Amino acid sequence: MRFSEHFEGDRRDQPDRERISLSMCERVVRNPVVSEPNRRGRIACWGYVESEDRYLKVIVEADGVEIVTAHFDRGFKRKMRSRR
Repeated sequence: MRFSEHFEGDRRDQPDRERISLSMCERVVRNPVVSEPNRRGRIACWGYVESEDRYLKVIVEADGVEIVTAHFDRGFKRKMRSRR
């Protein structure tokens, strides 16, 4: 897997994303709590990152190789409750 140029720029410009590592993203994509396709044909994956005590949302291209973006999703639990 690899980060897109877009995400590399986000990591430089947004301090909260500096801590997001490739290994965190790979774990989420390989073993998501939830995953779903989005309107652009990409795949959104959410997973819990224990070291951060937060849920990470990772968007990958349909090929599953390039990570388009990733961020800690503060609304994930609320989103899951509303789906029930």
